[in-house]
Amino acid sequence: MAFTASFDRPAAPLGIHDWFARKLAARRAERARFAEYFRTYGELSRMSDADLADIGLSRHEIADVAHAHAYR
Repeated sequence: MAFTASFDRPAAPLGIHDWFARKLAARRAERARFAEYFRTYGELSRMSDADLADIGLSRHEIADVAHAHAYR
């Protein structure tokens, strides 16, 4: 019978470079979500009222739908 041991080492303290990289990645992700919101909002806004009705939306729901698409 073989015995193996696994020791979890504590995480090394994060330096300023790691902190900055995490902040930068979070900022990029937020910008991507923000861009997706405005792309969706713009596409839906350019649709006619008849086209929006065909997909079951009214014009006042556009912002909510765009937000749900980008942030959920």
